[in-house]
Amino acid sequence: MNKRHTLIAFLLFAAPALPVETAGAQTGHRTVWDGVYTQAQAERGQPLMGQCRGCHGATMDGSQAPALRGDKFVDYWREDTLESLYTLIKNTMPPRANSALNEDEAVGIVSYLLQQSGFPAGNADLTIDAMPGILVQGANGPQPLPNYAVVQVTGCTAKGEGENWLITQATEPVRARNSGRASDIELKAAAARNAGSRTFQLQNLAMAGLSSSSMQEGRKVLVKGALILNPGGDRIGINSLQEVAASCGNER
Repeated sequence: MNKRHTLIAFLLFAAPALPVETAGAQTGHRTVWDGVYTQAQAERGQPLMGQCRGCHGATMDGSQAPALRGDKFVDYWREDTLESLYTLIKNTMPPRANSALNEDEAVGIVSYLLQQSGFPAGNADLTIDAMPGILVQGANGPQPLPNYAVVQVTGCTAKGEGENWLITQATEPVRARNSGRASDIELKAAAARNAGSRTFQLQNLAMAGLSSSSMQEGRKVLVKGALILNPGGDRIGINSLQEVAASCGNER
């Protein structure tokens, strides 16, 4: 595999699509255990996988490149929706092709990957419109996000000890596949969110072009970064921090 293909394969685990809510923040969502694709769709996706195995290996289990089936695959995508997986496949795979997959081909591949990880087929076709409402979960149901997952939270800036800064009244962390600066749509949605009960210490302000002296207290912000689970208090290693309101207000 040359350097370009290695980079593309890495992107499978680094920067897919749009941020989405976790199971804990959503209601009324189906999961991949509810028979969300058909056997015929998985069969249509199977012939396309020859291009994937060139980078991901014959078994696609993560022994040679990022896993496309099995526990490693499920653990990476869990608490996310099928929309993120579909968007990554549709927009970036396969790296060696002269043109992107069409919608039906990408849906077929998603269906095949679900089949290969043991998720049951159903009687109705998987559709693009349905994907934002279908959560990926393991056999044990919804679980807390793993350490170093890229997440987003909305909350209130607060001064900590010394040069440290916190985000208080924070929402539960949710997956953020795009860890860069938020779009106008994302910022508007963050501004409308009610306050939560979490507190996170903010790390690596410089990564977001910030410093302790440039921060201001009491601002409602949207933060994206790596979730760092810590017995002394969870932290977020910042990738981006954007103000969504000049005041947090009394939201709880």
